[in-house]
Amino acid sequence: MKKNILFALLALVLCSCDSHTDSIVKSYGNGNPMVVRTLNRQGIAIEETHYYESGQIYMQGGLKDGKREGAWISYHPDGRTQSTGTYVNGLREGYGVAFYDNGNMLYEGYYHEGRETGTWKFYDETGELQQIIER
Repeated sequence: MKKNILFALLALVLCSCDSHTDSIVKSYGNGNPMVVRTLNRQGIAIEETHYYESGQIYMQGGLKDGKREGAWISYHPDGRTQSTGTYVNGLREGYGVAFYDNGNMLYEGYYHEGRETGTWKFYDETGELQQIIER
């Protein structure tokens, strides 16, 4: 009996040392998660993952004060990268790129405080540069 109590207490201590926990925010009708937030020990959301109804990850990235922060990546339904970018205080910042579902680049450019800035390049599905726009 003492061993069982000791084991239970040890398990409780080890579980409480975990640096974060996941919290499902929404689910699809089929039971798969729609949005899962990772919480820190204080219960504050520090990461968010969105899913397709199939269960495949759609996009994920960090959160700070309830806003997107840091690197975010989105995926096509087959798991290939759809786009990548960085957020600061909930706004896009820095280099952003998006890809067709065949893996070729769709566009690339820069953001500043959530607005497109500088040179933006757009490509067709074969990877051929189609247009350059200065923002």
